[in-house]
Amino acid sequence: MRFSIFASCALLFFMSSHAHAGLFDDLQKMQNQMQQLQQGGGLQAPNVGGSGLNLPSGAMSTGQTSAAGMGNCGGSDKKKLECVCRSTFLEGGQVNKQAVIDRLPKANLALLGGDISGNLKDLNNNLLRPLDLTTSSDDVASLAWYKNAFETPEFAAVFAHFLRTTEKAETLSQIKQVADGNAGFDSKKKAFKRDAQQAYGIILMYYQKIGANASAALNYLKDAVKGDASRAFIATYQLGHRAYKGIEESRDLTKAATWMLKSYQSVEARELATERAQTMLRLNPAFSALVRQEFTSLVTEPDYKRRAQYAELAQLASQMRVDLEKSVRDAKGQVPSLANIERAYLVRLGEVHVGLLKATGNAIKATALEERVLKFKQDRDWSDQDSKDLRVSMPGTDQIMNEVTGGMSEMSVKQDEEFNNSIKDLALLVTDMDRIKMSLINRVSSGEITMMQLAAHPRVLQSVTDNCEMLDALNGELKKKGKPAAPINDIGQDSESISLTIPN
Repeated sequence: MRFSIFASCALLFFMSSHAHAGLFDDLQKMQNQMQQLQQGGGLQAPNVGGSGLNLPSGAMSTGQTSAAGMGNCGGSDKKKLECVCRSTFLEGGQVNKQAVIDRLPKANLALLGGDISGNLKDLNNNLLRPLDLTTSSDDVASLAWYKNAFETPEFAAVFAHFLRTTEKAETLSQIKQVADGNAGFDSKKKAFKRDAQQAYGIILMYYQKIGANASAALNYLKDAVKGDASRAFIATYQLGHRAYKGIEESRDLTKAATWMLKSYQSVEARELATERAQTMLRLNPAFSALVRQEFTSLVTEPDYKRRAQYAELAQLASQMRVDLEKSVRDAKGQVPSLANIERAYLVRLGEVHVGLLKATGNAIKATALEERVLKFKQDRDWSDQDSKDLRVSMPGTDQIMNEVTGGMSEMSVKQDEEFNNSIKDLALLVTDMDRIKMSLINRVSSGEITMMQLAAHPRVLQSVTDNCEMLDALNGELKKKGKPAAPINDIGQDSESISLTIPN
């Protein structure tokens, strides 16, 4: 198992006082949690009643649904792709992404004038410029790292929209208005505003070298931690990072650890919730690794006065990590049908990726992937220990997207047709996997399988969200290149390409 469950168990100690008082009580709690995980207990199915963070109004559907809140995309009407992708299952409810975007304040570029220097007429083009390590700020290497690092799933949808839209300046002005708005005493609105403050601050930090004001960025991050700092993943990390590295302030390890511990705890708690399938707000691994590695580096500094305390905790938790890793390995083999569904999904996804690569002139890479898919379909011995199959070698979505979008500009009429057919295949896969995911979570609710067993197959759980985002991105690229969007909104006829009838 990844380090995150080990660290999440250790959180109970971190959240106690800095003294050693109560250490054994904390260790007992950690042991109890470990036993629950090993036995498959203590893992609740997602709350189908909605997260309560339905901001803006109407953005989350919390009506009568089946398990996991996905039932309102079914029925006799087969046009369900738009519903499935529009209403993403996040944090116990379905978030209507487009409704969130539509209810943001009206765009007003003039509001950005005090925070970003230069001609506002050119701002959108500047924000669309790809920044690399030589042109981005020293604080923020990539905005994509911060995807889903928010308290509310609704704002996670806003930030994802900012990352992919071609109208970044307009969207940024909307985010600023939310960050500056009056949330009053409404805890839901406060959470949404806190996320907006973090997003606006980190975006300004990223674009410093094209005129964004770092001081304004820092002020927004500081405002974000004034309410409940433990819920501000980005701001607490950034404030700790600046104190640790001495960026525009004196280096202070105690201050840095105080801030960064909050971010570390939040990241570990989110990772654990993801592994339990209690949230679809999966953090970017780059952000999780950034927080973990920097916090670990900080607390092992020779001149950090609490260094020995953290070293002691790591030693005490070492055996727990070994036991928890074994519990997940055992869970993976307990429900063969889950493994077969994952295998069938990877085959279909691989075939879709092959089609996209071929249509965009990436013949060599398409052939290599096609050979791996064929071998995977024929291989009957694909244990975790010995297999180098698609679970290991499947290219990541970002990698595929880079290859595909790079070849979209010069497609022939025949290639356009092949490309649209591949997008249609991807859309069918989305509706199939939505149906399958709903069935699997119903099996959890009935007690047929445990959430731990389901969470041992994260690709299945994340498949709908990942591929809806890929569909959005591909159609966005078509729009930027002056091509019509692929006709997929009426897709919904289940293809049965991945069967639910595979016996256990």
